[in-house]
Amino acid sequence: MISRILWIAGCIASAAASCISQGDQRTINSVFKSGGAGTVVQLCPTAVITITGTIQFTADHQELSTQGYPTDNTRAIIKLNAQGGNASTLISGSYLSGIRLLNIQVDGDRAGNGFLSGGGANIEVGGGGNGLVVSHVASRNPRGWSCLHIIEGGISSNVCTNATVTNNDIGPCGQEGTNAAGQGRWADGISFACTHSLVSGNKITGSTDGGIVIFGAPGTRVTKNTLTSSSTNKGFGAIVHSPNAAFADDASCPYATQLLFNQSPHFSYWKAGLKSPYSLQSGFVQAIQEPYYFICPTGPLPSTQTFGPNGLSMAPGTVAQLHDNILITYQTDNNLVVYNTSSASWIPEWASGHTLPNGASCGRTCDLVFQGDGNLVTYANGKAMWETYTNGKGKKLVFRNRAPWIEVLDASGTVIWSTASA
Repeated sequence: MISRILWIAGCIASAAASCISQGDQRTINSVFKSGGAGTVVQLCPTAVITITGTIQFTADHQELSTQGYPTDNTRAIIKLNAQGGNASTLISGSYLSGIRLLNIQVDGDRAGNGFLSGGGANIEVGGGGNGLVVSHVASRNPRGWSCLHIIEGGISSNVCTNATVTNNDIGPCGQEGTNAAGQGRWADGISFACTHSLVSGNKITGSTDGGIVIFGAPGTRVTKNTLTSSSTNKGFGAIVHSPNAAFADDASCPYATQLLFNQSPHFSYWKAGLKSPYSLQSGFVQAIQEPYYFICPTGPLPSTQTFGPNGLSMAPGTVAQLHDNILITYQTDNNLVVYNTSSASWIPEWASGHTLPNGASCGRTCDLVFQGDGNLVTYANGKAMWETYTNGKGKKLVFRNRAPWIEVLDASGTVIWSTASA
């Protein structure tokens, strides 16, 4: 695809050296709309573009940048003049792939436009796309809740993925405390919810909510960012993991991370990551082990898992991974075991106990089967080793994250076997 560099200054010209030096959001939006996918809009260095509404990406692989890609104060400035209205988001682009926001400055001018309760972030991008890039962007003074928001999109489809947010200068963002109506005036630096992405090399100064707030974002790396508190406004935290209902289970997290979540689900710190001088509000818990991997929560795990006759036939492995750290596994020694994995040493809650003699391992010659006749059976080398004796009656096999851990039900829903009676 051939990218197009477009210029508007009343009429149209097209050349590699051309750039936009004046106009407003309508000037830029008309270029994106008419140019379509792959359009590159470049602003002139030192230009100040005053807008009254939102600049909107409209197609995949579009770019908004400053000509020559400077990284200093010669980057073009996009500044909001809300004219007494409710405009708050300066740049928006969601459910698009490959869009690029590069080497510009974005100013929501909260001091001039006023705080807007319920207002959006300065920049709202991401959501249901792949390959977003935000780099060498300065974002400051949002009217609303964040300087930069990378949106998650869908959960099982249209998921935001593979975003790169690097080398940005963020802040100041918001103010401490509330207004006369009791509305919180604080704002995040970077609010991030895109999966399998990179947040690196950013400098966040003066955020008043979280510096970098991670809304789930499994598979994302957050590394080498510098966060500096405001000299005039207090903030709530540096790197904050906010439980998103879409990515709410920590069963796949390393034990050090699980332990820290259990100690304090809201406030924690790793001392080696702080630079003096610093102060922490009450309630913060120091990590004993380095919680090196926070972006590990998965979607909420189920509390139960159900199989019908002939619905389960497997070699040794995980049978069910359930909410609240319950793992049900069929081991290579032919033992069916329910584990609580919430501590470093897994605690067996129940086991069938019919292991092979002399510590033998059967590997793929063992089978766990909920048979067509309704009987749950373990086999080793084709020989039945353990069973529930529910043949002819069992219609449903249920694994639970609470005792009784395993049940077999008949056609009426009555429990005819459970681990409580085994």
